[in-house]
Formats: sequence, C-alpha cells, structure tokens
Amino acid sequence: MKTYVFINDKLTGEIDGLDFRRALFGIWLEEKAVDRTLKKRLLGL
Repeated sequence: MKTYVFINDKLTGEIDGLDFRRALFGIWLEEKAVDRTLKKRLLGL
C-alpha cells in the first residue's frame, strides 16, 4: 500500500506502508480525533 503526496496537483513523493497511512488518516478519523467537527465533515455526517 502506498500513500501518494501531491503539492499543487503535482506528485512529489510516495510513502510505502499501511502503518504510515493509518497514522496519517488517524489524526482526523480515529476515536480521539484532533478536530471532531472536521472528522464529521470528512465522513459526511
């Protein structure tokens, strides 16, 4: 599994591994999310 990094619509890097992806998206989507309002908006709630 890869996470692709874009800056201004240009691919600037790729990061391998599911662990990184989980950590990155967990910032916004885990139970103790940093911003609960943003979490709800990202999930369409």
